[in-house]
Amino acid sequence: HDAGITLRNGQQVKNASGNTLYKYWGNKIAQQLNADARSLGTNTLINLASGEYFKAVDQKALSLNVVTPVFKEVKDGTARIVSFHAKKARGLMARYAADNEITAPEGLKAFDVEGYAFAPTLSSAAEWVFTAITKACTACDGEHGAREPGNRSGPGPLEGGRQAAALGLHT
Repeated sequence: HDAGITLRNGQQVKNASGNTLYKYWGNKIAQQLNADARSLGTNTLINLASGEYFKAVDQKALSLNVVTPVFKEVKDGTARIVSFHAKKARGLMARYAADNEITAPEGLKAFDVEGYAFAPTLSSAAEWVFTAITKACTACDGEHGAREPGNRSGPGPLEGGRQAAALGLHT
């Protein structure tokens, strides 16, 4: 008897592979990504999917180097992921790659949209960290996620910029 998957809307879908969408997809996504990469002549996958969606890719069946950009906000000297901003930044990076016709992964390190900049000291070969400085709203003493404008030569003149410079976050 086939197992079923319950979708968010409550609908049941029969699935002989198991009761999760991860089991349903199995290694199909990884095989397709491998084939697409071969046809493009690359061995690198830039992963701009959310962690939840990327779980659908069978990592063991993937024969590519995976680079995952991670987007962090710097506030009070600490870099942390703010999911709302990270989600938006993943989309901005995809748009940036398309608009700038980037074909080599290294080209993404120049991403500087909405105050983000590549932070080599926080990055590894598999995880490229991009940071943006969060500044407080002086009108209400609250934080609205406003960011300093990007500056490829270094952090801006605001207090957050000095914090980033002290941490060596932006180059």
